[in-house]
Amino acid sequence: MDENNKNENIIATYHRRDVHFDSTPSYTSSLFVHLRQLQTDFQSQYQHEKHALNELNERLRHFVDRVQQLETQNAKYITQIVNFRRPASDFSGADLEWNERYLHIQSDLMAVSHGSIDFGLEIEMYQLQSAIYQQLIDLEKEWKDERRLKLEQEYNQSSLSLNSLRASNTELGREVESLYVARDDAYQKYLRLTHDWSHMKKQSKEWALNMQLLKNQIAFYKNLRSHSTRGYTSVSVNTFDVKQFWAMELDKVIKSIRRDFEQLYSTFHHDMTVHYNTQLDELKTEIEQTSRYQSTEVDTYSANLQTLQIDYEKVQKSYSYEKEIIMKLEATHSKFEMEFRSIQQQNDERLDLQARDLETLQGSIMAIAYDIEDMRQRKFNLEGEIIVYRHLLDSYGVHEYTVRPSSPPRKPSTLTRKFVVKSQKRGNIGIRECPPDGAYISLLNHSSDKTVDMSRWVLKRRVDGRTEYRYSFSDGVRLQPAGELRIYSTQGAAAAKSLKKFRPDSSARQELVNNEVISWGIGNLTETFLFNQHGEEKAIFSQSIAAPSDNI
Repeated sequence: MDENNKNENIIATYHRRDVHFDSTPSYTSSLFVHLRQLQTDFQSQYQHEKHALNELNERLRHFVDRVQQLETQNAKYITQIVNFRRPASDFSGADLEWNERYLHIQSDLMAVSHGSIDFGLEIEMYQLQSAIYQQLIDLEKEWKDERRLKLEQEYNQSSLSLNSLRASNTELGREVESLYVARDDAYQKYLRLTHDWSHMKKQSKEWALNMQLLKNQIAFYKNLRSHSTRGYTSVSVNTFDVKQFWAMELDKVIKSIRRDFEQLYSTFHHDMTVHYNTQLDELKTEIEQTSRYQSTEVDTYSANLQTLQIDYEKVQKSYSYEKEIIMKLEATHSKFEMEFRSIQQQNDERLDLQARDLETLQGSIMAIAYDIEDMRQRKFNLEGEIIVYRHLLDSYGVHEYTVRPSSPPRKPSTLTRKFVVKSQKRGNIGIRECPPDGAYISLLNHSSDKTVDMSRWVLKRRVDGRTEYRYSFSDGVRLQPAGELRIYSTQGAAAAKSLKKFRPDSSARQELVNNEVISWGIGNLTETFLFNQHGEEKAIFSQSIAAPSDNI
């Protein structure tokens, strides 16, 4: 990896698309459109998460390359240490070589120091990005659960509307059956009316026949009376015709009776004909309306039933398809989560190994520095002895040597930064420590016999004078004598939980988690304040990184 790539911070951005759905769809087509849109969003989200994971794998590959480079440099330094520890027979002839090696090793040491600092910053950035990815995954999972609940509610609402339509169709079927029964009743009435009309027509014919018989009898009686009257007139011309008088009266009475019967039966016949014709017309009209209404209702009911059946099948298919998509997405999410956990575990193991290697390398570098300092001291002693021997030889006049002691090498200027920590407390509760990575804030009860009630106390943290984090203690929080209380961020709690799996902690400290912040913040100046329930300041903990200075 080059120097430019080494100092570059690669941040994989994640853009979430907010998709708004109508919670109460009116039609099945809108629900189908929403499901299609949800499927498209899931696909785009899956591609984006895949791209983010690829970027994360690329960063891990760069980390591995950097570790291999450090291992190569470590092997080189070990070889140089072995060469340094070999006994030298002639120190005076190897001074320039040792000076060059010393300068070269010192420059390499500074490069390794800068590389270790950059590598530590990259590790912190990777941990922060891992926490961000974890939070995004949790948020995405929560959003998916909410969307699934909304879709289930929409499905339940569509099912309820479908059930109501089925109930209305059932009621409509009952109404149609009642109309069928009414039609049958009207038809039976029509049959009874036709039967009564035929019976009355038969009676009218019988009455007409009786009337005709009566007329024939009257005519016969008239003829008989006329014959009897003529015979009687021929016998008794001079007498008073009484029989003729009564026959005439009888004829008048019969005519009046006949006229009355004719009028009565004509009135009966006319009224019955009008009444039955009216009833028959009304019955025909009702039968036609019933038939037409029945056919219309049956067609409407069939069309509605077919439409509802088609919509129900579409909704069922879309819901089953959506359910399969959700199951696939859950499986993919669980797979990615397992891969992320395995990668995180592997990275933790690698980080532990790298930390141990760095500690070993630092020890080796310190040993090299001590050996170099020892060699410099021995070189100065040898130069002094050479000067003494030269003076002795000059005094005897045997030989003359000119020895120029080499000047001590100049140390290259390095930039150092001081880490300044200031702490102050008012009372028994103080802030013990605040790690620079913002994992947690540790409080300590300095009293050996007093339990402090910290209900409704407030903890504030300010980073670089701009960003401020806040945490309020709930009721019932008590800190035992000489006890420790840690308030973790979400990232710090996850890291502590993963560490406890491999290295169980037997300490009896209390632990709380501030779920509102991912990290307590990282910066050049961090200030942490502790206030009691009355707003009084009880403790201050300040951390700052001083400006760089030149050390010659």
